[in-house]
Amino acid sequence: MSAIPLERLRLFGDQICVRDPRGRGPRPSVVSCNGAGGRILALRGGFTVLQRFAVTPLQGRAFVDASRDSNPIHTEDSVISGAMTAARLLLLPEILVPSLQVRSLRIKFRAFSRYDRATVNRFSFVPNGQGAYSVELAVMQEGVSVAQGVLKTISVAEQPTRGGHGANEYGQVGGGSGTSHTLVESKFPPCAPAEVIRNWYRSLRVDPDGAFECLGYGYPRAFLASLPSGEMLRKGGAVGLLNALNLEFPEPGIPALNPETLPTVEVAPVRPRKSFHKVLANVASGMVTYCTGYATVLMT
Repeated sequence: MSAIPLERLRLFGDQICVRDPRGRGPRPSVVSCNGAGGRILALRGGFTVLQRFAVTPLQGRAFVDASRDSNPIHTEDSVISGAMTAARLLLLPEILVPSLQVRSLRIKFRAFSRYDRATVNRFSFVPNGQGAYSVELAVMQEGVSVAQGVLKTISVAEQPTRGGHGANEYGQVGGGSGTSHTLVESKFPPCAPAEVIRNWYRSLRVDPDGAFECLGYGYPRAFLASLPSGEMLRKGGAVGLLNALNLEFPEPGIPALNPETLPTVEVAPVRPRKSFHKVLANVASGMVTYCTGYATVLMT
């Protein structure tokens, strides 16, 4: 049975709310109960998660620094990186539900999103009949549709829940204070890639060490998905609105963190047009491919 450990909700600085469409009926989809590691929300059907936040310019610039994206529209203008939007959509399901593993992302971007504006990510978890979920995604910013898409997940053996942050039994946590989750000491060994990942987590207002505890000391899929945008800019000159992102994650687990170097990114522009670029992307370490797919960029 899938479940959300309540302690994991406290890893987020954003406001997270878990909603059950059958919560007032005799057979609710989300049930608060005791689990092996503490209080959990047992998942017995479809449910919805709302993530409310606003991205500050400082957080946006920290994200593009960590993902090596030098596009000036994210540092000199007020446009949030499309990769940052996608990263939040990938990261939340895998942190919240230990038994789920994201295998693919399909997302269409409808409009620019801007710094310092109220934003809501909506995750509609639909059971697929095999212990996993298809997650329908929607991003709204002040009434405007920013992005829509879908995540495909598989069910995996749950890892022991560690940490101890706690949360209330209704699955609602009020973050929203812009907390950077700066830690005085870390139990994980320091190295340059690890610091990049920590800064990347902080830019998304997620507790870095808590996330390492949950996902493992490695590269989150959401981080791997953040890397192609910067490489597209450097090698392909693709500057504009990220219109579509389609990614697959063939590796069965979170790739272990290399203490020396970050993963390499290969991009290959195809189908050049005056109005858009389609760019193939491959994120790997040596012979092992972590992430593959393509992006479509509307030229500005």
